[in-house]
Amino acid sequence: MSRKPTDKHSTKRRVPRCPCLFAAERVDNGLHLAIGWRKVVTLTIEEADMRESQPFTNVSATHASARTIVAALALLLIAACGERTDQQAALADVSGADERWALVQAYITLDRAWHDGEFRRKGPHPDITLAVAAAKEIVAQADHPLRMAAAEFLIAEPRGLSETAAEDMALGAQTLQALIGPDWSVVEAYKADAARWQTAWQAIDAAAIDDDERQSRRQALGSRPTAYQAVAAAQAIVAVADHARRRDAVVCMVLELGRGAHVLAGARMLLADFPAFDRWPEAMRAVDRSYSRANEEVDQFYAQVAAEATDATTRATARYFLAARLAQAANRFSLVPAKREAKRERALELAVGLSEGVADREFVKPREYADDGTPVVGTFAQAEADLVHRIRHVTAGGTLADATGKRFDGTEETLAAYAGKVVLIDFWATWCAPCIAALPKLRKLHAELPPDRFTMLAINADADLETVVDFQKDEPMPWSNWHVGDKSKLGIAWGVRAYPTYILVDEQGVILVRTNGISDAFLALVEDAVHGRTAAMARDAVAASDSAPS
Repeated sequence: MSRKPTDKHSTKRRVPRCPCLFAAERVDNGLHLAIGWRKVVTLTIEEADMRESQPFTNVSATHASARTIVAALALLLIAACGERTDQQAALADVSGADERWALVQAYITLDRAWHDGEFRRKGPHPDITLAVAAAKEIVAQADHPLRMAAAEFLIAEPRGLSETAAEDMALGAQTLQALIGPDWSVVEAYKADAARWQTAWQAIDAAAIDDDERQSRRQALGSRPTAYQAVAAAQAIVAVADHARRRDAVVCMVLELGRGAHVLAGARMLLADFPAFDRWPEAMRAVDRSYSRANEEVDQFYAQVAAEATDATTRATARYFLAARLAQAANRFSLVPAKREAKRERALELAVGLSEGVADREFVKPREYADDGTPVVGTFAQAEADLVHRIRHVTAGGTLADATGKRFDGTEETLAAYAGKVVLIDFWATWCAPCIAALPKLRKLHAELPPDRFTMLAINADADLETVVDFQKDEPMPWSNWHVGDKSKLGIAWGVRAYPTYILVDEQGVILVRTNGISDAFLALVEDAVHGRTAAMARDAVAASDSAPS
């Protein structure tokens, strides 16, 4: 139960006018929050009665402290209004000098709840700015007991959310490396933990149980162990020139410690210091998986391997990934047509003939996935053919080839059914927050543009159709819908690497743009295409549209 705090222990701070949080008042064990626009309602949360507190059940903060929950509530209230100044003012009141970690934990709590779907359709993603600042303060304090945890937060959370993400992540990595040092046992411990987790996950998949029980067991198992500390230890080891485990650490960075900038760094070390390394195709795929977006440093790496490798399989693999990434870069809407076409032509030059001399050898990247999720590999000849088709028919500037999909009722349909109209194709999933955030704009397009000239096709990548059908009961998508599932043949063939992926096609089937976000300029482009105003396709459009998806 809550008790009304006395004025004796309170310090009041007036928050700027905000429809979500009107005033905040610090007290002994909690916080008064005046909620609403000119309507004051007071909430007090105390450590003693946190377990009985009902207003926070949706936040899912097991064993959280009162300070953490209060900060999370403040974040939730302010997130709905989108006013950063008000949010910072309110949370500055929550996060005192001795409560920095509570602020970080509050952000994590709300972020998880938002991604779980409970709040994400009620407002924008919570602002990470204050949590990052708090983590930086902790990291800067040499004797802080949570310094390592704060460093991991800076590595894991700011990407795509903080204006200083690169700086934040670098600071976190440097701090973690300094704290852990060149300790190979940390790497070994992570590998053992990850192996145990993988074995347990596979056992759950193989068990003869119903879907509810399978999901329950997966939740009990939890997420795969994080590799942040192992990466830091490996990076510290490779910095020691004569360390006995240096080569092992480099290989681990590339192949065994997940995705991230450390993969490219390790691959470069392999190329420079261990050229006889015999798992180059795997290493090059690992680099590609770590960089889903265009990156000149990655392209330079592939170009160097393609030029210098003595092994034919290694050269062909490097050519494949370089060609694929150039084709991906050609989709950037900010490119002028001449540069776009130059990238497509260069991608084709690299792709055509890459399998010569290795046509029947196995290619490292799965061509498709079996119904049970098992990867099905193909040959270099098949990989070349698939890539050439993608460059010519699924890249901006190309002509979209026909494809077949299933509507939610099981009826098969082809893209040819949409010929003669401008078509906006949307690859999406219910777990993708940006996909869901874009729905109001898509509904507006669908309602306002003439149906005789414009149509939309949503292609869903959720594993289970039932999940999508239930979702659309609350979030209607009154246009054509296909369900292809995760790891679908269509998604792989079209090179869909991030969600959402939007492909805008004109009446003749020419791909006008392919991007991962919806900005006002992109919406204007859709309208211009529908009304034949192609001159208005402004290419400064999608700096925002090229922003990272979830």
